[in-house]
Amino acid sequence: MPTEAEWEYAARGGQSGAYYGPVSTIAWFTENSSGAPHVVGTKEPNAYGLYDMLGNVSEWVLDRYYNRYDVTSPAVGANVEQPLVSNAETVARGGFWDSDAASVRVSHRAAHENDDAQPIVGVRCASDHERAR
Repeated sequence: MPTEAEWEYAARGGQSGAYYGPVSTIAWFTENSSGAPHVVGTKEPNAYGLYDMLGNVSEWVLDRYYNRYDVTSPAVGANVEQPLVSNAETVARGGFWDSDAASVRVSHRAAHENDDAQPIVGVRCASDHERAR
């Protein structure tokens, strides 16, 4: 799985805005999904040729979403307190077929229980290998 940063870089497709095109042409969401996910690749891809980065189903990323944050804890160095798995949730990005338009933006993130299977969340595989040029 990609990290959150890798996922967001790929989802943006080289753009800096909240969407990489008009939301109705790039994503399945509450206004156009008829209440269900759709076949991948039926909306327009982003500039990197990636389909369904927004909407359709949210996508798990490798990072954890920690529900505990202590602003008095050190941010760097040996004394940084590592959050425990018991206080961590998983992160899904991109919104899903029943999200409103504001929730299918590139920066949208949602926390889910770390052992919870959901029909609104899927997986996008990523590779660390560069393509031969």
